[in-house]
Amino acid sequence: MKNTKKSSKNPQNNHELKKYYIWLLSVMGVANPRSMRLISHFGGVKEAYNALTSGDVPTDFLKPSEQKSLKSPNSTLDKAVELIGWCEKRGYGIVTFEDDDYPEPLKHIFNPPILLFTDGEIAGIADEIRINVIGTRTPSEYSYKVASVICGELAKIGFTIVSGMAVGLDKCSMTAALENSGRVVGVLACGIDVDYPRNSKGFRKVIVDSGGVNVSELMPRDSTRPAYFQYRNRIMSGLSSGTLIVEAGERSGCHITALHAISQNRDLFCVPPTDILNPRYTGVARYLRDGAIPVFSHIDIVNEYLSDVCERLSDYSGSATPRVFEKLEPKAAIAEAEAVKKAVRAEKAESKKSKLAEKSVKSEKAEKPVKSKVVKTSVNPEKPVLEFKNKPPLPQMPPINDYSELPEKQAKIVEALQDSPLTFDEIVSPKPPQKPLCEPDEAHEILLDMELDGLISKIAGGRYVLAVR
Repeated sequence: MKNTKKSSKNPQNNHELKKYYIWLLSVMGVANPRSMRLISHFGGVKEAYNALTSGDVPTDFLKPSEQKSLKSPNSTLDKAVELIGWCEKRGYGIVTFEDDDYPEPLKHIFNPPILLFTDGEIAGIADEIRINVIGTRTPSEYSYKVASVICGELAKIGFTIVSGMAVGLDKCSMTAALENSGRVVGVLACGIDVDYPRNSKGFRKVIVDSGGVNVSELMPRDSTRPAYFQYRNRIMSGLSSGTLIVEAGERSGCHITALHAISQNRDLFCVPPTDILNPRYTGVARYLRDGAIPVFSHIDIVNEYLSDVCERLSDYSGSATPRVFEKLEPKAAIAEAEAVKKAVRAEKAESKKSKLAEKSVKSEKAEKPVKSKVVKTSVNPEKPVLEFKNKPPLPQMPPINDYSELPEKQAKIVEALQDSPLTFDEIVSPKPPQKPLCEPDEAHEILLDMELDGLISKIAGGRYVLAVR
């Protein structure tokens, strides 16, 4: 970007550019990679506005929807200025690609958001070590416990937790960080002023009051859609130093975030499954098999950034240190760094000791003759039939159509869809004597969550069907 360096020298000019970025967002739509191409082609966002609205430049290269938005009365600079004032009254920030506070890591991903609407303090985010934590909305007790412990421990030593504000492991990881005085970044799949998930505004306020921030690339009052979650995922991984998958099935939306992390050259961490035969963990297994970093405790994550952690703690400076470290005196900070080093060394020593012990046991067993537990039961010695004593039964995988752990209303919808596809109206207001499966005001959110979890899909005619599992 040609104007990036000018922004720090001329904040007033940078503020003036906000209206042009909002205009571009209203014309091109969210997460449109062509937006940055237009800025690059015309030499700046203001220049792009002047060219496309002057009438001197052909606009037939724009898609029909973009041409329609360009001519819309809602896509004007006056509307953009109006939105800026609306955000200021409500305390929301607007950070454009050219602002100093725009997170540097995001600038280097494919299709970065051209602007972010913020609620809270975004300054300094790029100076911290950020871990994006993702997982299912309906975690097992094991996953919930692991996420709480790991995120809590990371928060204690100054890591920032990034997550997507969904129920389940997203909220679990963020709560654990907040309870341990950590900083949290919530990335929304809706507008900054929209209450999704339902009744989450109170939790968002806790994040802001704790020094964290909520961000969204969508217009402030835009409701959520399935595609917005995919757009959001690239921001979550792009903002972060690494992504931690706690629990994910084969059809989990976590795979989209994981692929973004890999393509963005970010670290990928995975919590090993508690049961490799359980379908709810199969999504994690594939990444562990392909080289993701296994996480048995927070030390496994700290170890990847150890030099960075120690440098930050040792080079304590009140003006240039992340917010969390400001709580530590210099001596305490150095002691904290040394403690981390010792923990890593101890873990390596213990691992080496256990490997030596295993080798010793194997060598002892090799010297002793092993009695076979195989017995011949055939009368004909030429064709012996072999049997094994005390042969354990093969473990049975849970049925893939087991919906027993679903919330009550989701379970009711699944049961109804097993008979035939249903429209939205048939779900919320069926013909008597059937009762509604859920209330109209909550149906959109419930059905959206089920789509994202791969439980249902929408087909022609606006009908919902069970997804093939």
